[in-house]
Formats: sequence, C-alpha cells, structure tokens
Amino acid sequence: MPTCSRLLGLAALVLAAAGPALAQTPPPAAAPAAAAGANPIARWDSLWTKRDDPAALAELKSLAKSFEASSDYEKLWRVAHLDFWLADGASNDDEKEQIAKHGWDVGKKAIAQKPKGLAGLYWTSVDIGLYSEAVGIVNALMKGLESKFRDPLLAVKAADPDHQNAKIDYIGPEITLGRYWYSLPWPKRSLSKSEAELQEAVKVRPENLRARFYLAQTLAKDGDTKGAKAQLAAIASGSPDYDPPEARRIKKRAAAFAKTLD
Repeated sequence: MPTCSRLLGLAALVLAAAGPALAQTPPPAAAPAAAAGANPIARWDSLWTKRDDPAALAELKSLAKSFEASSDYEKLWRVAHLDFWLADGASNDDEKEQIAKHGWDVGKKAIAQKPKGLAGLYWTSVDIGLYSEAVGIVNALMKGLESKFRDPLLAVKAADPDHQNAKIDYIGPEITLGRYWYSLPWPKRSLSKSEAELQEAVKVRPENLRARFYLAQTLAKDGDTKGAKAQLAAIASGSPDYDPPEARRIKKRAAAFAKTLD
C-alpha cells in the first residue's frame, strides 16, 4: 500500500503536468447581470446614445418593460422619453397615437412620484403633444388637451430659465412651445410667437438641429424662404455630437423639406 509521502509525491507530479493547461484555461464567463451592468439606469443612458441602432433600441424596449413596472421616478420619465422618440418616428398616426398615449400614461406615473420633477413634466407634455397631432389638433382642443400640454411646458420654462436641465435640453420648452404656436389651427395659430420661441431656442442651444428645423418650417410658412433656407443650411453642416441619433433624424427631415422650397 502506498505511503503518505508517495501519495503526496504523485499528486505533485500530476499538478506539475497539468499546470500549463490550467494556466491557459479561460476564466468563467461573466454572469448575465454583471455583463449587462449592475446599474440599469446607467445601461439605459449608454444605449440611449445609439438608440437608432436596432439592437440598442431592442434592448431599450426590453429595459422599458421593467422600468415601467417600477415606482422609480428616474426610470419612469425615461420610458416617457423613449415613447416620445418612438412616436416621433412612427410611420402612421394610429401608431403615433398608441405610443404617445402610452408615454403620457407612464409620464403621469412619473409625475405622481415627483410632481415638480422637470423631466417628468416635460416628457409627459411632449407625449401629449404627439398624441394631439395623431388624433388631430382640432380634436385635441375639443378634448381639452391644450392646457394639459401647454401648462407643464410653461412650468418647466419658469423653473429652468437658464436651461441647466440636461435631461430635457436636447429639445427644451421653447422648441416645443414654438411648435405649439405653429401647429395650432387658425385663429389660434401665431407664427410670430412660434418664431420668437424658436429664435430663443436657437440662441440658447445653437447646436440643436430640431430647433433650427422647426424654425425653418415656421419661417417658410410665414413667407421667409430665404431665412428658412439659412436654417436648413445650418442643419446640413451642423455637428451631430450633442445627440447623434437625434441629429441623424433631423438632418434627414431637413433635407427632404429643403426640396420643397426649391
């Protein structure tokens, strides 16, 4: 029967022979939760910068389902924001109406958690705006949606006059209010008020291409084709760095609109 010392010696030989192979064995794969990141909001914000990529958007939609089921204000307003992005890119009014209404509902949950939270107020308001576009502005006015859309924007503008809230800054209340005055039917429409809001938006955030696009449309509607083309030229040469997916979307829309002015 082998002695204890002989057994120890054999074990040492086996380990020595296996050493190189063990050294080359890769570490175990990270668990899915660790690979995705421990902080889901940080993961969301990382995906947001590439949300026009189908894979990134699919992951955002998956995260949105869990975010929506929570009572976390920071998660809820992000879902309302995503719904704005999706509704803004919808292919038809029925799709836009459905998505924007969902964003509106989730936004109300965010506001319930933090009634004075600017991001919650803002993204809920713009979802109401897109819902109104989808069902028709006159119909929305008859439903009493004007104040529900407009008043939170005015509150956000008053609370953040220096545009310090980065969570809403890529669009901002002046841009949305400018579009509001443009979209209203006669006699409520005011192109002069639309231009004033949008000029302010361009002044405080000149890199924002949506502000310039809406301003171009307002100027064109008011007969200032030269001014409209100047804004469209600024869009064409503008940097996408502030929000690449948003910039790509607006550059495409601006190029199509420019063709209607030739």
